[in-house]
Formats: sequence, C-alpha cells, structure tokens
Amino acid sequence: MNKLEIYKSTNRVRKLLKERRLKEAFALLNELNCKVENWQVGEELRRMEETYRYMIHYMMEGMDDPHRESLYADLTERLAMMTNEVERTLQAKFASSSLYLNLYRTHSQRQLSLRETINHYHVLNEKAELSAEVGIDDNGITADKERALIDVFDSIWLNLHLSDKDATLMEEVLTSQRYSYELKCQAISALMMSLLQCYDSGKLMLLLGVYDTVADRNVAMRALVVAIICLYTYRDKVADNATLINRLTALTDRADFQSDVKSIIFDLIRTRDTDRINKKMKEEVIPEIMKLQPEIMKRFKGTEKDAEVDINNMEENPEWAELLDKSGLNSKLKELSEMQLEGGDVFMIAFSNLKNFSFFNKVSNWFLPFSTAHSELSNLRALNNDNLMGIICGDSIMCDSDKYSFGLSVAQMPEAQRSMMIQQFDAQFEQINQHRENSLQLSLTADHKTEATKFIRDIYRFFKLFNRRSEFNDPLRQPINFVYMPVIADMLGTDDNLRLIGEFYFTRGYYSDASALFKMIESKGLSDELILQKIGYCYQSLKEYDQALDYYKKAEILNPDNSWLVKKIALCHKNLGQWQQAAVYYEKALERNDSNLNLVMNLGHCLLQSGEIERAVKCYYKVEYLDEKSTRAVRPIAWCEFELGQYDNSERYYKRVLEDNPTAQDYMNAGHLMLATGRRKEALSHYSQSLRLSSKEEFIKSLLEDSKHLAKGGIEERDIPILIDKLLYDTDNL
Repeated sequence: MNKLEIYKSTNRVRKLLKERRLKEAFALLNELNCKVENWQVGEELRRMEETYRYMIHYMMEGMDDPHRESLYADLTERLAMMTNEVERTLQAKFASSSLYLNLYRTHSQRQLSLRETINHYHVLNEKAELSAEVGIDDNGITADKERALIDVFDSIWLNLHLSDKDATLMEEVLTSQRYSYELKCQAISALMMSLLQCYDSGKLMLLLGVYDTVADRNVAMRALVVAIICLYTYRDKVADNATLINRLTALTDRADFQSDVKSIIFDLIRTRDTDRINKKMKEEVIPEIMKLQPEIMKRFKGTEKDAEVDINNMEENPEWAELLDKSGLNSKLKELSEMQLEGGDVFMIAFSNLKNFSFFNKVSNWFLPFSTAHSELSNLRALNNDNLMGIICGDSIMCDSDKYSFGLSVAQMPEAQRSMMIQQFDAQFEQINQHRENSLQLSLTADHKTEATKFIRDIYRFFKLFNRRSEFNDPLRQPINFVYMPVIADMLGTDDNLRLIGEFYFTRGYYSDASALFKMIESKGLSDELILQKIGYCYQSLKEYDQALDYYKKAEILNPDNSWLVKKIALCHKNLGQWQQAAVYYEKALERNDSNLNLVMNLGHCLLQSGEIERAVKCYYKVEYLDEKSTRAVRPIAWCEFELGQYDNSERYYKRVLEDNPTAQDYMNAGHLMLATGRRKEALSHYSQSLRLSSKEEFIKSLLEDSKHLAKGGIEERDIPILIDKLLYDTDNL
C-alpha cells in the first residue's frame, strides 16, 4: 500500500465509526491488519467484536441494559485507537520515512517495556546524583543518564494508547517523590507529543489527575498546560466524553483551578503576539538600526578610540537622542518594551538563530528542564564564571530551551564578546524582573505560573523552530479560544473575563476572536454602546460590512450623536456601494465638523456615484478652495465638469491632471473629453498613452465600460472594436 491508499482506508474506518456502522468498521480494520499481521491487534479486535455481538443479542432479546450506550461509546473509542495503531504500522511498513516513524521502527526492534526503560533511567540518575553529592563531575555518567531519559521520552511519545498497566506506571512516575523532577517534566512533554499524534482520553484523564493531586505545583502546571492544549485540539471529542466532562467539572470546585486555567489561557493567547513582535523586529527595528549605523558612527567620530558604541548610551547626548527620535526608532523600541512588560515573548527572535546546535536535533531536548550539569555544558562550567551562571540559572524570563541556547553559544564566544553580552543581559533581566515584582499580571503572579509561561514558550519554539517541524501538527498554529472548550467556556465565561480577553484580542487586531467574545457578552444581554461599537469595528476590519453596519446601527440607537459612529456608518454604506445612504451620513458628520475636508471629499464621491453631479462638484470646489496646496480635488472636478458638459472647465482641469504624474485612467478620461469636443486625433493620442500605461486587457475593458462617453464623441458602440483595433495598430508601429 502507498501513503494515499493507507490514508483513504483508515479514514474510511473513521467515517464508518462516526456513522455508527461498527460491523463494517470491524471488517475493514481486520482486512487492513492482515496486511501487517499484528496478532495482538487481531486478537483484540476479535474480543471487541464478540462483545459487540453479545450487546446486539441482548438488545434484540429486549433485555434492559443501562450501560449499553457507554459500552457502545467505549467500543467506538477503542476501535478508533486500533485504527491509529494499524495506520502507524502500515505507514512504517509501506510508506513514510518521517522522524516519528523512523523512531517507531527503531524502538519496535528493541522490545523494551516502558517500565524497563524508566527503571534504566532511574538507576543511572541515582548514580549521577551520588557522583554530584561527592563532588565528582563525571560527564560520562551524566551523558548515559541523558540518553536514558531521551529513551523514556521517546517510549512515551510512541505509546499511542496507554494500557492499564502503563497508565498505572505513568501515574506512579508523575506523583511519587521517588522519581526526579526532570523525568516528570519529560514524561508530561512526551504525553503531549503522543496526544497530538492521536487522541487518547486516558492520557487526558491522567494529566488532569496529575494537576489535581501532585504536590509540586510546577509539575502540576505543566500537566495542566498540556491538558488545555489537547482539550482545545480535541474539543469535539471531549464534548462527547462524559467521563472527561465530569472530571473537568469536578476540578471547577477547586479554588485555584480557575485562576490557573485563566493564567495559561492568557499565556497561550500571548503566543499569537510573538509573530507580531518578530515581524516588528525584522521589518521595522532591525532595518532602522542598520540604516542608522553610518550616521551613528559619524556622530561618534572623534570620541575615544576604544569607546563602545551603544545605542543606550546615545540617549545621554541630546543630539544623539534627537537622531533616534527623528528616525522613529525610539517609539518602536518603546512599543517593544511595553510588549515585553505585558508578558510578550520578545526573546524569540534573538534565540531563534541559536537553535542550530546538535543538541536541538533531539525532540525531547526542546522541553528539557535546564541544568548546568548537562554533559553538553561542560565547557560552560569550565569558565567558572559566577555572574554568567547567575544569569542563566537565575529566576529570569528565559525559557529552558533558550537557556540551553544561551549556555551553548556563550561557551563558544571570545572572552570580550562574552563579557559584553553578560552585561547587556544582566541589566535587561534586572529591569524586567524588577517590573514583575511590582506587577499584578495574570500569568506572573506565582512561581508555578511563571513556570507554565516558560513551558509554553518551549512548546512554541519547538513547533516554530525545530528543523523538521513540518512533520508535526502545530497546536498553536490556530488561536486557542477558550469559548469553544467544554466546561472551560462556562467557567471563564463571566462578563469580566470575556471583556478582558476580548480587549486583549481587540487591541492586537485579532478581530475574529474579539468579536466572538464580545458577541457572547451581547448574547447575555450585557452589551453596552461600547461593546456594540467594537463588534461593528471587528466586522468592518474583517471587511464584513453588512454585519458591521448592523452593529453600528444598534449602537446608534443608544447614542445617535456619536460623531465617530456616524462616520463609521457612512464608511460601511460607502463600501457596500449604498451611495445615497452613505451621503446622508457624511452630511450628518459634516454638521458637527464642516471643515473636515476628508468628509467633504467622501460626500462628493458618494454624490457623484449616486448621480448627483452638481452637488458633488460643489464639494470638490470647496475642498480646492479651502486646501489650495492640495491637488486631490483636481481629478474629480475635471470629471464632474465633463459629465455636466462644461468642457472648457473640464479641459482646464485635465491639463493640470496630465502635468502631475497622470495614470492610464487619466489619459483615458482626457481622451473622452477630446472626443466629445471633436478633436479625434488628440483623443487617439491620449488613448494611446493610456494603453501604454496599462495592459491591453485592462485598457479594452475600461474602454468598453465607458461606451456612453464615447457616444458623446460620435463613436457608436458597434464602432468601439474598430477604434480599439486602430489603437492597437498604432501601438504596434511604435
């Protein structure tokens, strides 16, 4: 079987399950399993189908079975699990060579149980801890332990569906103090990777249980982060699983659950801002700094030869500060600083170029808790620099993968460059941490919530920067919107939360998500004029002008004298081509501000489009009179006078138009005027210029659309193709 055949066949099974056609699903799945000869799957399918036959028999005998539906649901979910297992085995045998499947092939040959893999790591970890206690830095033992931990991660990741025995083992690992913190963290990350590979309600139940029972709140928050990501990813499946719904509902009774979920939701929302921050850095800040570099060096010319050129030092000199202000760089840096202090991930772009070390070729290392004892940081330890270790190990905002990036890169730097970097990072981290101590930000109010923030950033970096990221489904590719999550939506769906998160989306331009939250407020009967305005603005920004107009009109009922609202309604009518209604609202807006020339111009455009040319031209003359330096009214005046038959006035204005960077449309309109006044040769000259400035197709389309204007010059509609051919011949001869 090839990859496409495998995909079609397994998707056929899933479709049958969705349609509740279990007999056909059993038959097709058995047929597929025969191709890989997995006797364990075959035996499991035989037992499940036998159970299903008994269920059917009892039902037809009229026997009452209150557990029938739950048994049916369990059979369906287990069949879905079998489908995933068979699909992976088929792919490994016949099709893909992805990182995941290569890993699966390797581990399948080793035949080690999950418990054996974990025990092997545990023994090596105890040896490494003992060596550290007696002051021995044994890189060999440490490296063996690290390889064993990678094996544990991979084994859990490859485990599509936990057996009862493995589920019990995982619960033991994650809840017992016998096992190390790094093992627990890696087990949770591996569960995430496994869950994202395919749905397993048992793993979700395990993660929720870890959050509920584990005393170490850092471990608990990691489990909750993964649970929330997967609850959203599989929200439809979760909604149909009564056991999961009951478990989530029980957690809502915990006083801290809502606060923890809210914190994680905000951090996940902030990941969307990372792309915006990166874009601003790449497209605005860095290019501006590069442009300023020659001027900066020129200003520093004459200073001491060995003096450092630092942008921060430039602010000490008013002349240099003026340079930053004029370039606009100061405002951009200030905006980035504000994003940073609001919890924005401003370090993504800095560390994205430091993920090329071989260390990051292993999936598990992207989620590994940072430790200076790691075997690949032996060069860093050899520097014996307390300040450096303080920066990396301190309670900074750097996530673990960034700390590894920093440590691996710093160890390779020349001493001078290393010292300068340490000073810069030290000052920056001190400023940020000082701000956070005085801040009441949602995601940074407690240590375990800070740990969740860092973990989310590690997850984000893996799915955005891993060299084989295209092989994975990125759960953060689409925004995680809690309003679609079972139980969570009800828990967080208070007016205050909806407003708070809605405002976050709104101020950052995520209008689709913002409108969904604001509309939830409206559906509860809690909306006010401001909420209605913002829903309208969201739809306007999404170019859904009909819906924007509906909400603007609702807001207008509450405040008919709001000038901002009047202009928005006018704009929506204009964008919908409702020229007369738009003109009414532009006139209404001008009653409050009759000197606003933009409003006057827009009114003129709407009047022109609705055929009120005499009124339109008065608007354009008003703009010309009040704004003598501007030429924006010249074109519309020229056209209006042409439409009114005032050809002398029109020609006077078209002369001005053709002297000021004329467009193809300008030449065409001037050609119409020449034709209407009987000057056909001049008309042909203007049409030829128009043709040169546009494509042949665009020119012909425009000329055909303007047939009524050609008729003014005696060119009938049937003669237009002849005129076009004449122009094409003339153009060919040039």
